[in-house]
Amino acid sequence: LGIEADENIDAIIQQAGQVAVDTLPDDALIDLCEITDQPTGISHLFTAHITPFYERRWGSFLRDFKGSQRIL
Repeated sequence: LGIEADENIDAIIQQAGQVAVDTLPDDALIDLCEITDQPTGISHLFTAHITPFYERRWGSFLRDFKGSQRIL
């Protein structure tokens, strides 16, 4: 699960991890990672090649405005 945040990323990842532990079946695995504007690596994979399952309402407008390469 890729998480993109403006601030408090450690707290967000900690809370998301706790929700995952509380709700996933026993022995289920999940990876949480921070998504940044890096041109390579996992962030690039997420931002350029994976369709988000959730976006902030204003997020798609800003991405379209700045000409991002995201697949929407």
